[in-house]
Amino acid sequence: MKAIEIMNIQPFTARPEDTFHYLLWSFTKSDHHNIYVKDENDDLVGVVSEFDILGRIVPKFAGIDLSLAHRITEGFFEKKGRELKDERAKDLMRKDFTIIDEDAPIIEVAAKMLYERIFDLPVVRDKKLLGVIYRGNLLNHLAEVMFSNNDKDQ
Repeated sequence: MKAIEIMNIQPFTARPEDTFHYLLWSFTKSDHHNIYVKDENDDLVGVVSEFDILGRIVPKFAGIDLSLAHRITEGFFEKKGRELKDERAKDLMRKDFTIIDEDAPIIEVAAKMLYERIFDLPVVRDKKLLGVIYRGNLLNHLAEVMFSNNDKDQ
């Protein structure tokens, strides 16, 4: 089976000029971990993850030494979040991210997700986002295979 056969064809997307407010709203209205950024030609140019957003709020030293996090003043998290309101997707997105070709076998998809510890993987053709494969897509496919052909009791 190929990547294109198990992908979700409705990934969450944004444009480079979309605001932090839009991105935050999108994350809160879905269970997606990434929002894919497409330019005016619909080329996939970046990805914004929940971690990217949190990484802009939490000081780097707090991530290095968690004992320092409790020393940050009350309201810091909220203040930093408000400071991001005018940021655009193009300012928050990563341009270096993992993709998979539409014809890749699903074992390659699973291996990339496992070894790169990622939740989902964009499926592309010539820089165009065709869809996204979530870990759940792989597990659902495996369940379909396992529970078909009267294998339910094994």
